Amino acid sequence: MSIHDRMYLTIDSTAACFRVMNGTHSFGCSSSLNGNVGVIHLIESPADLTWLVNGTGKGPYVVALRPPMFRQSTLSQLIGNEKISGMLLMSAPSDPRVSSFSHADSCPNRYSSLPGSCDPEAPWNENGTALLLQDWGFPMFFIEDEEAINNITQCFKNFNLPLDETQNDRALCALELSSHMFSAVNSRVCTRRNELMSLSSSFSPIKYCDPIGGKNIYFPVPPLRSPSETANESVIIVAARMDAASLFYGSAPGALSAVTGTVTALSTAKLLWTLYQSAPVETNETVLFLLLNGETYDYIGSTRVVYDMKQKMFPNPTKYLSTKNIKLFIELSQLMSPKQLYYHYRNASNPEVVENFIQKLSKSVQTVNFLPVDGSLRLPPASFQTFLKEDPNIPGFILTNDYKKFNNRYYESIYDDAQNLGYEYSNGTKGILPGSVQFLLANLSTSLARALYETIFKQAAPDNATVTPKQVDELLYCYLENQNCSLWRSFAWDAKLDAKPASLYVGVDRHTNVATTFTALTLADFTANKTTIPFEQCSTDTNTSLDWSYIWMYGDATSGRCIKTYVKLTSASSPAFEIPDYKWDSGEFPTWTESVWSEFSMRMFLKPSRSYEIFSLSLGVTVIILSLFLVQRVNHCAGSIFNSTPSSPGS
Repeated sequence: MSIHDRMYLTIDSTAACFRVMNGTHSFGCSSSLNGNVGVIHLIESPADLTWLVNGTGKGPYVVALRPPMFRQSTLSQLIGNEKISGMLLMSAPSDPRVSSFSHADSCPNRYSSLPGSCDPEAPWNENGTALLLQDWGFPMFFIEDEEAINNITQCFKNFNLPLDETQNDRALCALELSSHMFSAVNSRVCTRRNELMSLSSSFSPIKYCDPIGGKNIYFPVPPLRSPSETANESVIIVAARMDAASLFYGSAPGALSAVTGTVTALSTAKLLWTLYQSAPVETNETVLFLLLNGETYDYIGSTRVVYDMKQKMFPNPTKYLSTKNIKLFIELSQLMSPKQLYYHYRNASNPEVVENFIQKLSKSVQTVNFLPVDGSLRLPPASFQTFLKEDPNIPGFILTNDYKKFNNRYYESIYDDAQNLGYEYSNGTKGILPGSVQFLLANLSTSLARALYETIFKQAAPDNATVTPKQVDELLYCYLENQNCSLWRSFAWDAKLDAKPASLYVGVDRHTNVATTFTALTLADFTANKTTIPFEQCSTDTNTSLDWSYIWMYGDATSGRCIKTYVKLTSASSPAFEIPDYKWDSGEFPTWTESVWSEFSMRMFLKPSRSYEIFSLSLGVTVIILSLFLVQRVNHCAGSIFNSTPSSPGS
């Protein structure tokens, strides 16, 4: 074992708070360039916090605490405290859940939603702590590995207790947290620095931050008609958000906030496509499935769709749509209740459109009650609001299990996961209970597909057209339990997928995250026309168009298949970064950026006592002084010490 390994215990499987910015402010965390070091201080009770704030300890300290103490009243006493050099949140899977835990604002997207959408006295997210919108000033890490948590806790108890004046006289257990962020101030300043560095280093430009964004996914049923007819196209949009967030990078499961809507949209699209394939009549209407990214950050994805519509670029320059084409807008939001769902509606100029569709929906599924909520005064935070800001006359509704506030107590946090849904994977070996989330989403997808079919084809769907709970079960497993699932593996056997839940954080616009990529592949596989085209032809650019494309699904190591799909990806990045001289404080478009960083790392070690450090420093200084004195004396007497006079001949 090397000396380094004897000195430090590296703690892996960590997630860190990172820095994001908008046009005017900076949020999140950062360490110093070389990392922040601090003595571990475990806070398990208010008394531990009081000692840290008012006690005799001088620090600096890395505060370690569990979720019950990770609350606003605690954190408000730590931010700005010079004793604090970092923070560590520890939460093992076996630990009991706190009653609520939400990192988001109490009014999510309050500045980009419609006026009056959120009442500060009765907010939608009443458990919101707005931790995502705080500039912390020190690094913050999260671990859930039980062995690492036990090691840190035991090291604290062995070396750092008791909490008194004697701490300075003994070796203490400490942590080094490294998560240095290269950006600062706000998106305007960071973007300007990017441009300056690009001009000064054109061969290898240095970036300080990247725009937050990704890709939206759309899929039309049936495919859009010819360009001459597109202008009069009647479109029903079925939308859901794909992204979620939390305070810690890589830990944004978004089970209730995003996954339930995404899975319902995927299942509905698959069934409706199957019904369309065997439909006996043609239709002049189109159902456009729209999966949106970046909605957590001021509705980036939906803002881009509306912007492209205005520019006559959505979904493509030859077949473009506008908000005037939207006959009905249906948004699938947080879906969990097996007995009743609310639809927050805006009837606008065509009140009968929403009413007629809800009647069809209610007729298709009798196990769920659909209760109306007039959204003329306020709507839940949703992508529908972006479209209404552009055209208030769009009829539509938001389908959710929320009435006046979120039922999701863990909205935008590390705990919005499978356990929050009460989800258990059946793995095909045990029955799926009728009251489970699998049954709810399967029934809802079935009824939604049947209602859409009846709306566009003007006739009832076949009775045997259903979505099975097993299909929903497999989808939920991929998102909430194991990215390396058999379904996603069947699309790309050699993909590097971790055996853990997918993180739904949207990321930056230079990269498409794993969840978005495999959501698109799933939708493509569900709605594909299988072909017999060989790999060489399937992968060429000649076999693609603005409307459709060929995709090679790798299957396994020895086989694959080529599919023709109408699933397409479009930009989900804000127009603010493409408009010259954009006014960053105008609020017209989202201006979110993510800082560039090098790595996240955390390691534990024993920090020597103060007296030992002073002794080591004094000894080092003494040795240096003596060495300098000795070298000076040797140099002064070099002539007599090192006699270099040559001997005479014959001596």
